[in-house]
Amino acid sequence: MVGIPFVSDQKLNMQTLASKGLAVVLDRKHITGERLLTALRTVLYDLRWVQTTSASPFVFMYLSLARTALT
Repeated sequence: MVGIPFVSDQKLNMQTLASKGLAVVLDRKHITGERLLTALRTVLYDLRWVQTTSASPFVFMYLSLARTALT
């Protein structure tokens, strides 16, 4: 998951997911196209990230759909 927290507890929630290896968090004030592209490539193609999240069939389904959409 790529997260861009905007309000309230979103930042804490995304940091929690990131600490468990389940998300890449982007700071909305410093986001660029390159940073977004890097984050997307990380969650789609980085084997360490894929292995961490692949235990969840729900995550696996969305990774498969996203890879197909970006090809």
